[in-house]
Amino acid sequence: MADLKDPNKAGASIEIKKWSIPLQKCIDSFVYDLGYPSSVNNLLSLSPSKELLVSDLAQLYFIKSNPWRIEDKIKSQSILTTGILQKKDSLIFSAEDGIIRFLNTQNNQFSTKNTHARTLGEAVFSADKKTITLNQRILLKGQSFNSYIVSHLLETGQTDTLAKEPDALIDNAPGVTISTDRSALGYKVIPIKNSSQKNDEALFKVVDLPSLTLRHQDSAFYIGDLKFLPDAKSYVLLGNTNTLFLYKDSTIHAFADTVTDKNDMYFNLEVLDSKRVICGGQYGASIWNLELGKLEKKIKAFSNSGVVRMALTPNKEKLLLTSGDTMKLYNLATLELLQTFTAPMGWATPATFTDDGKSIVTASADNAIRYWDIATGKEKYKVIFIDTTDFITITPDKYYQSTPGAVKLLHYATPDMKTITFDQLDVKYNRPDKVLQAMGSGDTTLINAYRKAYEKRIRKLGIDTTAFTNNIEVPDADFANRDAIPYENTTPKLTLRIKGNDVAYPLDRFSIWINEVPLFGSNGLSLKHKNGIRLIPPLRLHFPKA
Repeated sequence: MADLKDPNKAGASIEIKKWSIPLQKCIDSFVYDLGYPSSVNNLLSLSPSKELLVSDLAQLYFIKSNPWRIEDKIKSQSILTTGILQKKDSLIFSAEDGIIRFLNTQNNQFSTKNTHARTLGEAVFSADKKTITLNQRILLKGQSFNSYIVSHLLETGQTDTLAKEPDALIDNAPGVTISTDRSALGYKVIPIKNSSQKNDEALFKVVDLPSLTLRHQDSAFYIGDLKFLPDAKSYVLLGNTNTLFLYKDSTIHAFADTVTDKNDMYFNLEVLDSKRVICGGQYGASIWNLELGKLEKKIKAFSNSGVVRMALTPNKEKLLLTSGDTMKLYNLATLELLQTFTAPMGWATPATFTDDGKSIVTASADNAIRYWDIATGKEKYKVIFIDTTDFITITPDKYYQSTPGAVKLLHYATPDMKTITFDQLDVKYNRPDKVLQAMGSGDTTLINAYRKAYEKRIRKLGIDTTAFTNNIEVPDADFANRDAIPYENTTPKLTLRIKGNDVAYPLDRFSIWINEVPLFGSNGLSLKHKNGIRLIPPLRLHFPKA
């Protein structure tokens, strides 16, 4: 059990407790400092070697017991996507790291725009798909921030600051809300004094655009979501309760769900028209008629409680509900379940429908952008952003295309938790032609060029592709005289004894690479006539002085 202590201060600590099930009490514990502020719940797992793995969005720790100690740690970068937009042949993403990413789905190339500021909450795209508006913050000395709401023109990069809140945090809940006609802006701001957030002094503001004059201001505690109605003057907001609040004609109206499941809460909402809104709760969604103050329909999509997120098709005829690893698509008029989508996502964040209505694009906590086919409910491909410049695109059949930097940071894991570097299976799965086909690219010239390059590579290596299977597997190989090999060789000679085995196929060849240079050529040495030999005769290598 992990207990995050003092998450708002640098040097937050984590306590790991070991519990006895028969005794029903804690029998051991371990506390360590993160060294950085964090409010992310940690995940625990045991490796096959009984190491304790502890992770959050910034670090992965390898912890051993007897005595408790951190054996190793790996820094990670989680790129949580805050917005998705399809624009012609491009997919555009915003993320918490402040990078706006542009992916061309015709050639799988991407470019970036750095806003040089962290972003909070979901991005807002304009209806004409020309502008993205972000809640940005710049860290000051200590734990203070300057916060801004900034619009970015996607084509030119030109910016327009809509709000500036010095020494304050524009809260990610509800984040940035802009009316459909872009005449009104709403947000919640929390002052920061002496490096502490003053939640009891938080304010809710509504600002006229483009004049930036303050239209309305009130005290605020928690606002889960906020949406303007089509008149751009009235708005609906909610907190973690089962009550809606409608602000209209300078009057607040409250609507409470009296037929809700016990402890149900509303987390987010979407506007259907001038009279109706739909709220995402713990198990599904609820449709309210604001004019009548009446709950019209309820959709119970999930049996387990969770935060249900929503996305509507542009014509508002279909509704996508997501919770955890599962998404469900409904006909909004009949409440008919049209399709179910599942994947190990952790949880889905933003989602959008493509212009043709045939696909859904989602982002999730595992850093992946997934492109779904609505008709089949299957994933067509996914894109994983590794850092600012590197990414990899993978099909469900494991074919991939990536930047060189991404491949060096990734590996396969077999069912018995052995790791296989990507380069070992590169000749089989590095297939840009198949990736572009999965992405729906119409550039047949580029696809054919990639396919011919692959076929040329196969011929050069002399590989029999009929031996390829759907399984991820490579032979086992090791040095039989590993203990006799000196850590630092002081002579120009070295004797190696190599052993290898494959449970499925006879060994075909072996190769030795030194400093990324093949010692026996790119094809290596053949083992085809060695009758399945598993121990290769000793190799006596001689190295020049250089």
